[in-house]
Amino acid sequence: MSHSGTADSVRARRRRIGSLLRAARKAAGVTQVEVKGVLACSQSTVTKIENGTTTISAENLGELIDFLDVDQVTAAELRRLNEVNSVSRLRPGRRRAGPAWFGDVPELELRASEIRSWTGERIPGVLQSEQYMLAQFQAAGCANVPDLIAARKDRQRIFDREGRREFLLSESALDRLCATATPLMALDEVQHLLKTGELAGVRIRIVPYGRGLYLEPDFTILGFPDEPDQVYVEYVSGKLLLHKKNDVTEHQRAWAALDGRAATAAESARFLVALRDRLDASLFGKAAR
Repeated sequence: MSHSGTADSVRARRRRIGSLLRAARKAAGVTQVEVKGVLACSQSTVTKIENGTTTISAENLGELIDFLDVDQVTAAELRRLNEVNSVSRLRPGRRRAGPAWFGDVPELELRASEIRSWTGERIPGVLQSEQYMLAQFQAAGCANVPDLIAARKDRQRIFDREGRREFLLSESALDRLCATATPLMALDEVQHLLKTGELAGVRIRIVPYGRGLYLEPDFTILGFPDEPDQVYVEYVSGKLLLHKKNDVTEHQRAWAALDGRAATAAESARFLVALRDRLDASLFGKAAR
């Protein structure tokens, strides 16, 4: 599965490179015909580069950066993405801290101006407390637990950036947490959810049992300011990174349906506070606050 994950990552970076180059070309008032003259290639090749369906050499990228007068920040990102893609093509088996199939999802999450995540039976990684992470990785028998925790905590840098981060959790995910985790760990996780939900731009909402007989499988919609939305769906041994318009539209519709069933942010916060107080009382014998 690692080869498929690497391929997904390379394609995602190609699309990002193409999107940045297309935006830079339009900002410069340059046509694809003029670009093909600079690169000494066909116009169809220019189109493929901008659509992210083919690669661009470091030399040609440098020429385009100069020709389009790309700003320093964007130029640095273009060179970094292209360099990483070159390494990926040469070394398809290389690994990061964390599962190889997860690919560039953390990078996409950091770039996204909007994240809409739905999970039905679990607490998503970016909302997990350190205690929860530790128990999860130890239960799975992972050997490199400190590296995995560091990688997951690094994903939580999404909360340091401006933007909308919205999470819909099924009530069953919290029931499963309380039924399987130790009471102390469950309390720590619920407190972590409450604290995260207070951050600017973050909303955590619960979908109660009574709001629907069937709920969609987990998915996350990533929105970007300068390129189309993407969706990622995780499964046992990999992920799907979806960017075709029809796929994205179907998930946007699914989100709208879930959004209509979810409790409000205030109702969800009260639900979590009540759950916290019950756990607190069971552990320490305290009366509900």
